[in-house]
Amino acid sequence: MACSKYKSTKETTHAARLSRLLLDPCTDLFRDLLRTFITEVQFPYALPNHKATLLQITNKDQRNLLYPNTGLFQGTYEEFDLSLLYILLRNISGIPPHQKGWGKHPDLTDRSLSANIDRIREIRNTYCGHAPRVTLSDVDFQRIWQDMTVIICDLEGGLTAKCTRYTAAANLIKTDTMDPEQEKRLLDVIDKQHQDFEGLKDSTTEVIKIQEKIHQEHQLLQAEQDILKSDLLQKEQEMRSQLHKQEKELKSAL
Repeated sequence: MACSKYKSTKETTHAARLSRLLLDPCTDLFRDLLRTFITEVQFPYALPNHKATLLQITNKDQRNLLYPNTGLFQGTYEEFDLSLLYILLRNISGIPPHQKGWGKHPDLTDRSLSANIDRIREIRNTYCGHAPRVTLSDVDFQRIWQDMTVIICDLEGGLTAKCTRYTAAANLIKTDTMDPEQEKRLLDVIDKQHQDFEGLKDSTTEVIKIQEKIHQEHQLLQAEQDILKSDLLQKEQEMRSQLHKQEKELKSAL
């Protein structure tokens, strides 16, 4: 009886299926999306241009992977998990933000690439992030799976080589057999990735604060420069006026 709460149920299996969908097909789909915008040959040479940003929003393991002490990145996209792929798609791929902006809940009618990428992030954080949420009712499972199928289909349309293999994989995982050990492994991995996403959210918030502070300081400096410029122009006009007056007085005296 003491271990009964750890037994697999239909609800925990639903959650494990969703975790598997995110960890396998969705992660591979994110890799293919990144390849569409930055090939794996180009990637090591693109990283230095984004180092300042990425160092602020990645965790230690991600930073060591992207910027090894030995020099340029020499790995492959297969080493990137869903959380790191999201960071890269958002920050270095050049994909335009959706109408509400990266990291925010997209409008229902917005089917843009970035909107669908953020939808996967939201589903992953909402339903697979915290231990109390490792169960899904039949109703929630069917609704979320339908949403995920549409999102995956939309994202497949954004690939250079159009395909439907990720939609097919989603259909397979929905009814494929699941054993308790596999369930636990999937739920543990997805929970670890949730922590990475939470860290990204905190880091991104800090970066935004820094950017706002820099913008405010720039505006203050610009205002001071405008005042100084105005004072110099006024003094110049006063000097010209004084010189003109002295010139007239000199001519009158002659």
